[in-house]
Amino acid sequence: MDLLFVFSKKGLTIKPDPANFIPSPSLNPAATLELSPNTPIPAKKKDEKEEKPQPLDFPPMVTTTGLPYLHTYRHERSWLDDVIEIHSYATSILSTGENANESKSNINNNNSNNNQVSKPKLSIPFVCSAYRSDQSLVCESPHPVPPAHKQAETLHFPGATSLIVIVDNRSVFHFDCKLGFYLSEDEDPKLDKVEVSKTLHCFKSGFSGGANFEIPGDIIYYRYVGIIPEAGDWGFRFVVLPQYNEVSFEKILNSPPHSDIIHDFINNYKPNLALDCQLAHYAEHLSSKSPFSVKAMKIEPSQSDIATWPLLSSVPLPHLRLRLAVLQLFNNMISPLLLIIISGYSVMELEKNQLEDERPIDELSIVDLVYKMKGAIFPSVKKKRFAQHIEDTITHNRTPSINLNRLQTSPANKEEAIKQTLFIQAYEQLRFTDKQVYQVGVNERPWQVKLVGEGATDAGGPYYDTVSNIASEIQTPPLSLFIPCPNAQLASEQEGIGRSRGKVLFNPSYGTVEMYECIGKLMGVAIRSCNPFPVALPALVWKPLVGVKPTLDDLVEIDQFCGKCLDGLLHAEENGITSENFSFIFFETFTTSLSDGSQIDLVPNGSSIAVTFENRLDYIDLVEKVRLFESSKKVAALRKGLGEVVSFPLLDILTWEELELMICGPTTIDLSVLKEKHTAYQGFEEGDKSISMLWEVLEGFSHKERSLFLRFACGRERLPQNNPHFLLTIAKLYDGSEVLPRASTCSSMFKMPEYKSIETMRNKILLAITSCGEIDNDFTVNR
Repeated sequence: MDLLFVFSKKGLTIKPDPANFIPSPSLNPAATLELSPNTPIPAKKKDEKEEKPQPLDFPPMVTTTGLPYLHTYRHERSWLDDVIEIHSYATSILSTGENANESKSNINNNNSNNNQVSKPKLSIPFVCSAYRSDQSLVCESPHPVPPAHKQAETLHFPGATSLIVIVDNRSVFHFDCKLGFYLSEDEDPKLDKVEVSKTLHCFKSGFSGGANFEIPGDIIYYRYVGIIPEAGDWGFRFVVLPQYNEVSFEKILNSPPHSDIIHDFINNYKPNLALDCQLAHYAEHLSSKSPFSVKAMKIEPSQSDIATWPLLSSVPLPHLRLRLAVLQLFNNMISPLLLIIISGYSVMELEKNQLEDERPIDELSIVDLVYKMKGAIFPSVKKKRFAQHIEDTITHNRTPSINLNRLQTSPANKEEAIKQTLFIQAYEQLRFTDKQVYQVGVNERPWQVKLVGEGATDAGGPYYDTVSNIASEIQTPPLSLFIPCPNAQLASEQEGIGRSRGKVLFNPSYGTVEMYECIGKLMGVAIRSCNPFPVALPALVWKPLVGVKPTLDDLVEIDQFCGKCLDGLLHAEENGITSENFSFIFFETFTTSLSDGSQIDLVPNGSSIAVTFENRLDYIDLVEKVRLFESSKKVAALRKGLGEVVSFPLLDILTWEELELMICGPTTIDLSVLKEKHTAYQGFEEGDKSISMLWEVLEGFSHKERSLFLRFACGRERLPQNNPHFLLTIAKLYDGSEVLPRASTCSSMFKMPEYKSIETMRNKILLAITSCGEIDNDFTVNR
């Protein structure tokens, strides 16, 4: 049974929902048994003892490698308390859009009395909790720990009611190595003997692995003595998380400088979802581990950061810091609840509420609110829950084989050329395949490829290579399921027209719904397997794939000529144009050009109806409606195919930028990521001269040449996202110093000799990667 959370002024109602989305098996089904359906939460009466719902048995929230911290007033709180707090915070964040809509309506209605809207307020305990959460502390030894190492310190967190200590699971204590915790230094028995009455916790020889415990008060003293650690012992690491209650909040609010910072932030707080979205991505950028490990009260964005996320400069730095702390707290609360919240939504509700919902904020359920503010949820939080759900829903239990022929004779006509494309060959063999075939895990393939007339055996290389070919085919002639956007078409005739000239759109005059469903499934496989499927789609297409309505700005991005025309009509009066001179400046009729250049009537006999000063706004509305949704059936087919491989509620919690990155991978190849995370060596050492020369050569390559190098070595053009299994091996060739490099795409291995100079290496690599576009052709060049 799925859950539907409905939050209104009457309270929170949790009821069963006949949704067509099956929650991840990792969610505890007992959650649906603790509450009676359709029963609102009553307001707590004075002096009434509150009965807390049984908390869900979620996996542990706190780890010391990613460091999501426990929020600081979790004592005696259930998951339902967090749901209520999430709703309150989401309402305050989204109320800006509500106020803006009301103001616009008021202006149109000339009703000044309604312009006064209530200012949203953040909960004081919530802000205090976020402010103090930043005070969590990590203590650790050197790694590995040296012999005879000693370390001791008193840790004080003023105002805390208790301290939670989490010992890293990598901590190891061997002979005469001890770590003790005490209420004060006076109670330290110097670890030469253990006095149980004074020792809170002592980890000594024989202990390995993680642990956590909680002590009352705001002070803890620890001491480590390592007499004879074993060679290579990692040492210790632990995190101290201070906990606070409402009484301690009062102390904070009455003790400068903390009180000044918090009061100033709350009194001047202005909801700004766009700022919170940029702040979420900035936090992800700051830490390679986790945005939760960023010390919010110490951030200081650089000029480069502000150029990337310009809204960071829109508020004073103290407010920005506390805003990030609040954002961290919200994400920490929603992380374990995200799947269970969105699992209560049906696909029908998603389609309706995401694209058309104009209800007031206070009438939205918590599910609606979470979807509307999805940009403020840390990408890493979504990726973690995404990975959890994908792992739980792997149904791929057989690997079919398909035959693809790349060596066919030259086609006699366009129709024959289309039939010979790899996409059409694969589509004809896979169109009736069960959707379970596509539901693979990370680094898995849904099918094997047999290349007709070629010697390659598919251990990975032929599959990745043909998928890259298919991604290219659907965007280029003769297949052209996607065609260059209008800006690109104009740029081929006149240099420098518009933006996004590398983007493609649906071909309005070719391609069946079933073909686009198949492409959607390939996109879903790219998400599940973490192997990119690069398609250069604009925001106009990505947005509806995650349930977001495209805007006129998205149309302008790919069709500047149309955008300028509509903008000129919209602001005609401001530019001094009147009904008398309008016909001398504008010559439009009620027609518009689609993405492929074909013209259609916006109304019956539109080509014979002139656009006038009086009807120009009607013309703008019609053009916007037609152009934004000219390929709505094909968008729906693409989304349907995608949703058969990855569940709709998970897709719709992503922003369109996140979906594009998950499917297509980064547009550029970051050599630091490739070098540090995805490279191994065979026959070479990392510090060898040849390896240094190779990285220098790759640094000098253009992005296109780097893609060719990756395609040559691995059969793919982009680095995969979130795929720890992907590894490029640089292996040594012993066939002399003048031979061309070789590759084994199945094992992602690039083989090269020890070249005598960097110029020779560069020339040989360029010759190989530009001449050997297809796998299994190494011998042709080397002859």
